Amino acid sequence: MPQAADADSRPPAEFISKDVCPFECCTYREWVALRAVPLYERPRGAKTGVISKGDRVQGVTGIVITHPLPYRVAKQEGDIPAGATVYLLHPLGEGFWSVWYRGRALSLEADGSSHSPPRYQWWAKVKTASGRIGWVEMGNPSIPLPFDNVDACG
Repeated sequence: MPQAADADSRPPAEFISKDVCPFECCTYREWVALRAVPLYERPRGAKTGVISKGDRVQGVTGIVITHPLPYRVAKQEGDIPAGATVYLLHPLGEGFWSVWYRGRALSLEADGSSHSPPRYQWWAKVKTASGRIGWVEMGNPSIPLPFDNVDACG
């Protein structure tokens, strides 16, 4: 019998995952700007500068801001029973997703053909060659990234 999600088990309407890199082989290390990239004081904050095309930065960490979507689990995965409702947060790569279930974020394999992805933004904290620290909007992995050398598999 499907398990209904009660209001207490729902994540916030806007959920922030901290210290994440949202796709398989995503890595924080030296990156090279592929185009001019605005630099911000914080995610969604004031613009403080621009990283020029060709500039090298050190990727430090990142966050993903998401608008979770309900997803019905088809088969049992760990502590999550078949028929349970989880909330998709953001992809982790190779069909795995960060999901919210009963008050905590977990990893779950989710069939990509059976759901539309939630809206999300990936922001990365970077350090420029001059030592300046700021945040850049990375978008999401389905659009071209503003930096080269983000994908350790590519």
